[in-house]
Amino acid sequence: ILKDGAVEKIVELADKTEKKKITEENEDEDEELENEDIIMEDVGQDEEEEEEEVEEEWWICDICKRAIPPGKIHYDCKICPNFSMCKKCYTKENHPHPITKEKVPLTCKAP
Repeated sequence: ILKDGAVEKIVELADKTEKKKITEENEDEDEELENEDIIMEDVGQDEEEEEEEVEEEWWICDICKRAIPPGKIHYDCKICPNFSMCKKCYTKENHPHPITKEKVPLTCKAP
């Protein structure tokens, strides 16, 4: 059994709670949008930096010292810093560490 005015107070509290919830959701959405904008700005900067890096990237075999042309396979050591081999040297050498195999991007040119 409810006392006089109890229903009105319950409705009023429910309205306040709903308004507070909507306000919090809107604030969360605003914060998410701001974070997305920041992330998108960072991604844009990363893409610009990557484009600049790609133009300067090139591979040279650390065994025969010859450039590895665009579109050709290069073999990189996972342990040794900045150690690459061309296909010919990779088949001849017995490198002691794990190796990754990738293609030199077509946009790369040796100096």
